[in-house]
Amino acid sequence: MPTLYLHIGTPKTGTTALQNFLPANEEVLEQHGICYPDFGFRYTGLGVHRNGHFLVTGNYKDEFGNRVPEKEEADYQEGLRKLEETGKKFSKIILSDEGIWKQSITDRENFWERLNKDLKRIGFDIKIVVYFRRQNLFVQSHWAQKIKEGEEYNFHEYLESPIFTEYPLDYYEYMHMLASIFGKEALIIRVFEKKQFTGENHTIQEDFLNIFNLKMSDGFVVEQAVYNTSFEGDYLKIKEILNNLPEFKSNKNLLISNMKNIQDEKIFEYNYKKYTFFKPGEEEEFMERFNSSNSMVAKEFLGREDGRLFYDDIKDYPEYQVDTYQLLCDVILVYGRMVNLLNEKCEAQLAELNALKPKVKEEKAQRIEKDAELRARIVELEQTSLWFRLRRKWRHITGKDAQ
Repeated sequence: MPTLYLHIGTPKTGTTALQNFLPANEEVLEQHGICYPDFGFRYTGLGVHRNGHFLVTGNYKDEFGNRVPEKEEADYQEGLRKLEETGKKFSKIILSDEGIWKQSITDRENFWERLNKDLKRIGFDIKIVVYFRRQNLFVQSHWAQKIKEGEEYNFHEYLESPIFTEYPLDYYEYMHMLASIFGKEALIIRVFEKKQFTGENHTIQEDFLNIFNLKMSDGFVVEQAVYNTSFEGDYLKIKEILNNLPEFKSNKNLLISNMKNIQDEKIFEYNYKKYTFFKPGEEEEFMERFNSSNSMVAKEFLGREDGRLFYDDIKDYPEYQVDTYQLLCDVILVYGRMVNLLNEKCEAQLAELNALKPKVKEEKAQRIEKDAELRARIVELEQTSLWFRLRRKWRHITGKDAQ
């Protein structure tokens, strides 16, 4: 019986890195009887390698912005059909989508019960793979992602918004629910901390392969180390401000992509500083609401008697504050780089235009020559037509042909 390994996030735990790593190593995976399939579904704004999104997609909208359940259901059924077919060739199939973590709870009634029933119907076992990130780190990364996507609220406004308050961050409650449906043995729980990753270099890729008793040395390669980078510090603040202008909400913007490149260069020393968006004392207070839940996950699902789910301590980083001078320096960098980039584009377009001038000149000369030939032909036709009419008139008057 084939087994579905359903990777459901959580978000901000290296999911994009895994979703690029797995298809890039398709041949090696298949040599071990593992398939990371592409079922052909494409959704606006989502990476093409989120191959499990068809299970919870809400991307179809009508002209009024309402969801279209018929299309969502069609994708769900088509995906299950393709999954069943793939199961005839491979014993282990991986589907991944971090959206499942939240959407299965907030957007789909009885999603997990239905999925369990449907997988049994098509003859599949299931393993649910989930990575947990400590909640104080998750919310900061999640807020930064929302700013990157075009939201306008600051961090503390985010913590009071439904985007946070309705987000499932009680890990034990979620795992207990899944265990009641699939059984504890179906849950593969990992912790998103470098020191808890397996492997020689303690990477997310090595840790995920360990689930299948595989190692990087089995022929796997990482083509790109970093995916889905977030804005940080001043660049996050600049993006937050720019989000007030509709044209800058999207990441598909020359200015935004340029900002990412400059941030990655870390030109100034202060760009290396670490910080938190929580006010002093808030971070520990924030975690108090989750400590009991996290401890129960560690004890009940990971067998850790000490109840420690996360090993890293909460870092005593300073709260991020806007430094006017530093912000001005970064704004000038962005402005200068944009001016230079636009200048390069203008020069490239000018060079392209100059390269076209000889061709345009040649084509113009050819058109003049053809126009002259055409005018000569018209004159010839006009003369021929006039002679024909004169001959006909002469014949009519004299009854004889003109010579």
